[in-house]
Amino acid sequence: MRVRPQPGVGVAVLEDGRLELTCADSGARFHCSAICTAMWIALYQQGGRPDDAAALLAEHWNLNPEYMRSDLILWIEELRHAGLLQVDA
Repeated sequence: MRVRPQPGVGVAVLEDGRLELTCADSGARFHCSAICTAMWIALYQQGGRPDDAAALLAEHWNLNPEYMRSDLILWIEELRHAGLLQVDA
């Protein structure tokens, strides 16, 4: 599985370093927490591969990789339902 932003999704860096995701077509807006910002960056760095992004974050944060993957997948589904992210098989 790979994920990527829906066409038309914009990403802005806020003054505090967190991200804001927006979609002009749907009007969706999502303010990322520091953790969600790190997950977005890890997904980007890992070519949209959630398993690889979760492994990277789990290593950096000294977490169980399976728990990190579960959290990441839940967040991906939240963004997908908001129309900000698409999942490719």
